[in-house]
Amino acid sequence: MKRIIFIVVVIILVAILGVFIWRTWGSPNISKDDFIWYEDFKITQTAEGQVIVQEDTGLSLTIPKDWKTESGIGGHGLYFYSPDFELDEVANRYILPFPKTGCVFEISIDKGDKDNDASDYARNWIEICTEGELGMECDYEVIKINGEDALKHTSILEEEFISGESVRIQIPHNVNAYAFEAYLFGQDKKECGEEFNNILKSIIIK
Repeated sequence: MKRIIFIVVVIILVAILGVFIWRTWGSPNISKDDFIWYEDFKITQTAEGQVIVQEDTGLSLTIPKDWKTESGIGGHGLYFYSPDFELDEVANRYILPFPKTGCVFEISIDKGDKDNDASDYARNWIEICTEGELGMECDYEVIKINGEDALKHTSILEEEFISGESVRIQIPHNVNAYAFEAYLFGQDKKECGEEFNNILKSIIIK
């Protein structure tokens, strides 16, 4: 029975990855210009920490000075992780970067324009969740990030070999959509959750 559940979970995750690849490369209505890529971020070392800036979309945030960065899946977005980060090889079958030790977080930005408002999804759900539209169930929590309304979604995974949660924050601003995700697994998940909250406080979107 456990093997069947595992196979089903893997199929679902592969399907999600397939949709992401299709969105990135296969959709006739979406181009590479609709996303922010790893090379589009500028990282500067300061006394307070590393400042990550994405000039085109007005994003900046600060992460600890000794953390490392690398590109997200397919070059889309950016991962940043603590120096003690170690990938959980058993959990790695889920494709996502679940840590055994240390912290790993992710940034992704979908760019919009006058013909394609990338912020619509998050903005619509914020309205649904705050106004409680009849017949619509809200699976999100509406929070504030630097004065901006944002969606928070927590996905809990409890398996024999791994236990934890991923927390995804989505911020709509102008026509862009900003997403920040924390993979809170492994022995340091409590401390990583606290660090994630500290980093969220440093976010500025102009």
